[in-house]
Amino acid sequence: MSSGDKNDPIPFTFKEASAVLALPQVLPFLRRPFKVNSKDWDIPYLAGYSKDGSWIFIDRDLGHWRRGLTRPFLIGHEHDEKSVADAIAALRGEALRELLAMLRMAHTHDQVYYHCHGVATAIEEHAVWLKYGKRGVDSYNAFMQTQIKRAEDERIRRVPAVLDMLPYQGSDHQDVRLRHVMEARMVA
Repeated sequence: MSSGDKNDPIPFTFKEASAVLALPQVLPFLRRPFKVNSKDWDIPYLAGYSKDGSWIFIDRDLGHWRRGLTRPFLIGHEHDEKSVADAIAALRGEALRELLAMLRMAHTHDQVYYHCHGVATAIEEHAVWLKYGKRGVDSYNAFMQTQIKRAEDERIRRVPAVLDMLPYQGSDHQDVRLRHVMEARMVA
């Protein structure tokens, strides 16, 4: 999984995740333009997105995977995750109920990140599998795990002030510490 989150996402199959992304209520968010910055920021869990979805940030220290490029997969993951999260936040009525049902969510505050992350992870892993096969997926996930910056890692020096903090809302000690480190190092 690209974000390297120590907590498992809600699992989705590729077919289920594709169906979520194909919903008419999600498509406008997927069609939003965005820019990518992979040079300037320290992003825990490897990548993130701005609050308004106009930027995708990739950690500036992301290494090189021996099999190929990781950025296209990371970018896709972050864009899909943010698109589904924003659809949940924006929708009302029957359109929202349909999306929540497909995400296996009871209400809009039912671990939003983990459901969105699960959809994005299924799509990302399928894309890696198409390009590199099953062994490639295993290698990709193992590589990504080696790239994660932890809260106690002194390399977290610059975090964009516009970074959406939804993926960092965990309640365990490490998540709380990570948020404090990130908030102390946010810059415009």
